[in-house]
Amino acid sequence: MTWTVKRTDTFLESLKIIRKNKKALEELDKKIKRFTERPIACKGGWLSGELLRYALTTAR
Repeated sequence: MTWTVKRTDTFLESLKIIRKNKKALEELDKKIKRFTERPIACKGGWLSGELLRYALTTAR
């Protein structure tokens, strides 16, 4: 499956704040890679659409 992550205005504003913080960007990169490998491991309850249905019907 191919997932698309949409960037929101809130995300872009937050990214502007940390864009020069190398350690924060490395952590963000790790989280994006982990999400790419296993999207249903996402925490926070922000899943929607196909990804939510996939998470609900797949054993964790």
